[in-house]
Amino acid sequence: GAHMSWIWPRLPATLDTPDVIRQANSRLKDLELELAAIRARTPAFVLVGTGGDGTTAIQDALNLMDEYSVLAIYGAWILSAALTLPVDNVSILGRAKFTAKAATNFEYMLSGTSRTGVVIEGMEFDANKANRSAGQNIRFMGAAFLTSTDCAFLHCTARNVRGYSSVSAVGLSISAGTRCAVVASRLLTCGDSGANA
Repeated sequence: GAHMSWIWPRLPATLDTPDVIRQANSRLKDLELELAAIRARTPAFVLVGTGGDGTTAIQDALNLMDEYSVLAIYGAWILSAALTLPVDNVSILGRAKFTAKAATNFEYMLSGTSRTGVVIEGMEFDANKANRSAGQNIRFMGAAFLTSTDCAFLHCTARNVRGYSSVSAVGLSISAGTRCAVVASRLLTCGDSGANA
């Protein structure tokens, strides 16, 4: 029978130099950072609305989020109750429009109290004041971070909010926050008083 032998090429000595090792380690660290950035923008959950009431589905997804996770939301949604943010250091992003259900009385469409490091990006909050004014007993607001730290609204829109009992409504609110921001966002038809004001 034939006999085969393998000849392993020998690596040039120059690959073992401290400079080459340092460069390889540096590139490895770069790749680890790139992978971490990809993971940070990869949604743990993706929700796509079709115009129906999404209050329960969205709140359930928010409740399932772990710290440092991402929730992506797209499409049109009706909200029949307020959504609350239950966890720190998360991102909620996408392109979604939330419209408050007609004839409902809840204040904030989305709020986070004592949250840290939460980013809301690309969401639209329509408080639907024209279709909620009958029986109004509270302000109709968009979204808010209350007594929160390092939180932000990025590229969000709030519209059609209405005050109550001489208290103004706010489209996007940061109340008693530390290092929070509203960036590149729009407020449309916000701030008028309700009929009961």
